[in-house]
Amino acid sequence: DLTLLSYHCHSLQPMGVSCVGVLLESHISLHTWPSEGVITLDLFTCGDKPLLPSRYTIEKLFGIPQQTTGMSEEDVKYIEEPLSLWMYKSRGFPSNEAEEENPLNKDIADYLGSKFFQYKEEVASVETDFQRIDVYDLIDDRFNDLKSFRTSLSQPGSYEAANPRSYLPDRILFLDGIMQSTRIADEAYHETLVHPGMFAHKDPKRVAIIGGGECATLREVLKHKTVEHVKMIEIDGGVVEVSKEYLPSWSDCSDLRGSTPSCTDDPRADIRYEDAIAWFEDNSSKGEKSDLFDVIISDALDPQEDVPFANGLYNDSTYSKSLFNSLADDGVLIFQLGVSPDFVDPADEMSKSRTRALLLKSMVELGYQAMHIYVEGHAGFHAPWAFLIACKKSDCSHQWNANQAQIEKEMHRRMLRTYSGTKPLKYFDGAIMMG
Repeated sequence: DLTLLSYHCHSLQPMGVSCVGVLLESHISLHTWPSEGVITLDLFTCGDKPLLPSRYTIEKLFGIPQQTTGMSEEDVKYIEEPLSLWMYKSRGFPSNEAEEENPLNKDIADYLGSKFFQYKEEVASVETDFQRIDVYDLIDDRFNDLKSFRTSLSQPGSYEAANPRSYLPDRILFLDGIMQSTRIADEAYHETLVHPGMFAHKDPKRVAIIGGGECATLREVLKHKTVEHVKMIEIDGGVVEVSKEYLPSWSDCSDLRGSTPSCTDDPRADIRYEDAIAWFEDNSSKGEKSDLFDVIISDALDPQEDVPFANGLYNDSTYSKSLFNSLADDGVLIFQLGVSPDFVDPADEMSKSRTRALLLKSMVELGYQAMHIYVEGHAGFHAPWAFLIACKKSDCSHQWNANQAQIEKEMHRRMLRTYSGTKPLKYFDGAIMMG
């Protein structure tokens, strides 16, 4: 709630009005252009509550539709709905740790505060015991436009309606304000994370996934015929539930022959809502060879995130050793390493990526005989993303360095077929692997 102390308005010629109001919390201004059907509004506050929820009230009060009195039914069809273009920004600099950790001051701010997005619509916002989950639909007017999206929904005979996927907004998942995954780059990111390491192993049967609550990493692993068991360990079951409801394609295995409509119901999948660090430390201490994994995939927090759990994932010697001991003798470990360094960046040891440098050092000390780092520029992030595979035996380098034809042959042998007859992989292939 805001408190209006005073306001002052001027009538404009030939029409329109400009107003400025003084609020107890700051101020508000608005300007109208009736001939263009436009109103602009700026609202500033120094209050302790975010203004973002007020967007819906503002749109309801000021998003007035065009009058249709005297118009024919045919003409009414072509009247566009009111268009609301908005930006949300936190002013100033964080003055304390709580403000720095506010999700609205992280990646999500770059999207909500961008002038390039014609359409920003909150799909879900959920607080779990572990984090805040936000899902947004966005249309970047550099690549798409809101008018075409609306046409695809409202005009059945149009080209847009016949090709609706081309005009869908991008759907983006944020965890504590950090961007995790996008609809447009879903396959590019998750196929790049999973398949290079899976094909570096000759016959992966048992796979473990650390994190990956969207279930897209699980989806990609289940595409391999050789896989008999996948254990996914995600600390926050809320991410899985939100993703299944609002990001259904991420966990969709309905087109895979031999799987189930939802990847989470595949009999090969064992999903556990536990702390992965504690689980692996406990599991490795048992020394059961039957519990060893051929491939372990870490799809959890980025190493650049300065939070205790991220430090544990990348900079805990006991946990790192437990991963090593949880792998079979020819096992492969896959990590996503966060944003790839640029040529002008300082060394990882001297930057926010210090934990990444420590991780690589620990892998050498643990005895991994081969390590390969690769980069993908189409993963949906603002910069290219880095990935790592580490092998307990150097033999994996033979598969890693296979030529395009050899990789395509392995893909044909290993991949489950689809009911639709389309290829199970949308992005990854032999040429991508060679690149």
